Amino acid sequence: MLPSKTERTQSRTVRNRVIRNTMRSLSRWRELMIMDESAKEPGTIIRISTARFAVVVFVIAGLLTLYIGHVYTTQDLLNELQEVRRANLRLHLQHNRLRGEYDAATGPSVIYRRAADLDLETGFTYGETIRTKAQSPTFSADS
Repeated sequence: MLPSKTERTQSRTVRNRVIRNTMRSLSRWRELMIMDESAKEPGTIIRISTARFAVVVFVIAGLLTLYIGHVYTTQDLLNELQEVRRANLRLHLQHNRLRGEYDAATGPSVIYRRAADLDLETGFTYGETIRTKAQSPTFSADS
């Protein structure tokens, strides 16, 4: 069964209407695309060439690597400095201990005791006190 002539005309009319509406909407989309493309200005990324971008990426990676290496080197240097400070403190403490032992072995009380053990006399006379002009006002060049 074939459609009648009126049905074919109606279907053509409907089909034509759908096509016109579709074309109108497509033309609107084209207008939007054209407006969107014309509104865009070339961005920074578009203006940079691939080679320049690669160079910038490598430079940033190099700087980051240098910074990280600097941080690790500084930490190693700090650890070494702390070890040297500990060794210096240990040596100062050892020096103070040895100095104390030496002072204890050569102090006046030890010397007097050893002198007494050797039957040495403990007293002797000192010479006269030397005075300067500032200490005694009676000092004269003649005397």
